[in-house]
Amino acid sequence: MLQRLLFIFMMLVSLSCAQASERYEVELIAFKHYASADDVPENLSYQLPLLSVDHGVNILANILPSQSIPMVIDGAQVFSGSDEITILPKSSLTMNTEMKRLTRNLAFTPLIHLGWSVAVAVTEAGAPSVRILAGKNFQGRYPLSKSQINADVAGPLFELDGLITLYEDQQLYLETELVLREPPQYLGTATQASQASPSLIEFPVKQRQAVNSGDTYYLDHPLLGLLVKIRKI
Repeated sequence: MLQRLLFIFMMLVSLSCAQASERYEVELIAFKHYASADDVPENLSYQLPLLSVDHGVNILANILPSQSIPMVIDGAQVFSGSDEITILPKSSLTMNTEMKRLTRNLAFTPLIHLGWSVAVAVTEAGAPSVRILAGKNFQGRYPLSKSQINADVAGPLFELDGLITLYEDQQLYLETELVLREPPQYLGTATQASQASPSLIEFPVKQRQAVNSGDTYYLDHPLLGLLVKIRKI
């Protein structure tokens, strides 16, 4: 009886270790919609969970500081600096047709196309969150937004900033916690615009999506679209 219990225990431990070591590739295209920002109310109660440069695993830290992030990230040239996450080389990206269509369509503006491989944890708390930075760097060009006042803000203020987390909780989940930043819209004269100094407008994009390996998902927002493909290695 004792030997049987020991055998079951060892099997459970082995299964847990196997689940914890499973690796997946995540490929992402983030793009802006050309819609009126006035139609999307700014969420002033939303507090960014990532106010410091080192929050999350910043796989693009090696190309900072920068006034803009390259639209396509090539892991053959950009190293993540992380032991648990590896940026995929450009040759491994598979959504190139979708990227070309978005680039040619005047209704959209692609912000970033990249991929990474990561070991998926069996709990959300143990899963590494990948820090995504994309678009223009607004640092120093506008006052702090209302969600950042009295906060310890360090580092750049990119057009798109946030966390993407892949984890397993009985099934595979993808969680996004992003902020899209837009310059204020000036409706007056050029002189009034030069005198005014309003803060950036921020739009939170927070979603949780059940996903399966091999599938492509579209996460929608009035101003931002995300194409995400998950592949088990």
